[in-house]
Amino acid sequence: MHRLLAVVLVVAACSGDGPLVRPTLGGGAADGVDDVTFRGTLALGTPVDGAFTANGQFDGYYLDVRAGAEVKLEITHGGSSMKLDTTLFVFGPERAGGYPDDELAFDDNAGYGKLSKLTTTLSEEGRYAVVVGTHDGKGRGRYRLVPTCLSGDCAPLGGLPLGACPAPVLAAMRTCVDGNVGPYEPLVPHMNAAEQCADADVLAPVYDAECAAGGFCEATFEAFYDRYAAACTRDVKNAILDGWCVFGVTYRDIAAQPSMTLLADRQLTATSTLGAIERDQIISALHASAHTDVTTVAEAFARVDDNVINQRQWWDASARRAYTSYEYGAGDNSYGRIFAFGTATQAADITDGDIYPERCTATYGAELRDCSSTIDCRPGTACTGINADLHRGSCIDEAADTSSLEGSTCTSNASCTFDAGLACAGLSRAPSGVCLPAWQRRAFVVEPALAIPDNTAAGETAHVHVYGLAAADTDVWLHVQITHPRTSDLVITLENPAGRVVPVFSSTTAGTDLDLDIAVTGLPGGDPVNGHWQLHVADKRSGNTGTVDRVTLTLGSR
Repeated sequence: MHRLLAVVLVVAACSGDGPLVRPTLGGGAADGVDDVTFRGTLALGTPVDGAFTANGQFDGYYLDVRAGAEVKLEITHGGSSMKLDTTLFVFGPERAGGYPDDELAFDDNAGYGKLSKLTTTLSEEGRYAVVVGTHDGKGRGRYRLVPTCLSGDCAPLGGLPLGACPAPVLAAMRTCVDGNVGPYEPLVPHMNAAEQCADADVLAPVYDAECAAGGFCEATFEAFYDRYAAACTRDVKNAILDGWCVFGVTYRDIAAQPSMTLLADRQLTATSTLGAIERDQIISALHASAHTDVTTVAEAFARVDDNVINQRQWWDASARRAYTSYEYGAGDNSYGRIFAFGTATQAADITDGDIYPERCTATYGAELRDCSSTIDCRPGTACTGINADLHRGSCIDEAADTSSLEGSTCTSNASCTFDAGLACAGLSRAPSGVCLPAWQRRAFVVEPALAIPDNTAAGETAHVHVYGLAAADTDVWLHVQITHPRTSDLVITLENPAGRVVPVFSSTTAGTDLDLDIAVTGLPGGDPVNGHWQLHVADKRSGNTGTVDRVTLTLGSR
């Protein structure tokens, strides 16, 4: 929750020679201000010394404070050159790597002589930019900047570490989640419910009860909410993942789970070459259905539809484990079993297309969890691939990427070693690729139920926010499902975070509904992968409308 900034500002009239020169902001640039050189971070109560040696010089300093900090900033007589005419600016707080264009506080010469001094109260916790300049941008000489806390303790409280949500708040939020989402619903509704259950209606009664009983108690509920809501939402999500089956709740959506990467897909028949473990796995997989009397592989293939069993190899990046699944049957009525790779140890059953959590022993590991900074991650992992718009990345232990096979060549027929934690990158663009850590590939799914306007060139846009990957893209696969009575009306393009737009569908052949599953071509590779991807869908002819039902964007990165 963001409130309006309350600012107390002491400003003297400008009396320097010539027009006042101000720093210009960098429109969200990484260091915030275009013509400012940042010299470091201010420590409250500790003077810093600098010197103006060039025209147009502005020196910047970072100031980290807690909400409500009252701070005095002064260019002092002691330590500053005589007749120096300074200016002081405060910008902030920092947002997504940049600062607002307008200064939050300013002074020209309220201090000694023509030196600057101001006092400001900062209502939001965060990082501010303190900028020191000279009135006309031509001053020369030494200056001493003294930052002082006037409100007792201005140091930022900082983020709450993982697990710091008070137990009564965690329990209330878990009860709220369980009351709104069933145990067999997918992961996304559970995560959405965790955010909704951080509502004041849930947290305020807990706050009131704890304060009355002498437990934790901030000065106001608003202060408590600012301090705990986001951290408790994170802890509730982590508690959900601690008991979550990594395969999800349906077989068809395993690849859409945050930590799961499909490494290989093979259709087996009675003539397929099989190892001893594979034979044991197939017989066991038949026992997940009514075929509990099967004792041989030949019997297994004779019993299943079309005499085919689907074998898939999976990598769970959350715990760096490999699995093998066997699935047979028709569509959503399929059955099968999932095993720890290379063993006959059962990890989950596939029953009528569903995966029941009570029959799943493979729960979520420490990696591939959402984070906004490393404080949100388990020990040994760090927040990686942060999407600046979402302020969200994923917890990854990059030090665990130790396979000697990383960087080796692979193809669709000669994939990377299944239990090495590597996926073949680059196959969407070339016949061969290289083996890279499997956490660098991930599927992102949205179900927007987006109405497509009839005969409108602008169309509509489905938004996919990508995070937690490495820096640059290596692969892009798109699976889009659209309900429309005449798909030849549609023109579909995909736009990456760098603003590159490529066509993905346009047809003159009339059809009903669209289930498009393709490797996207036309992107050069190497563009930023974390960020805002956009699927643009336009209807170019009148007479029909439709909806974008589901978009799955699977991305590889390096």
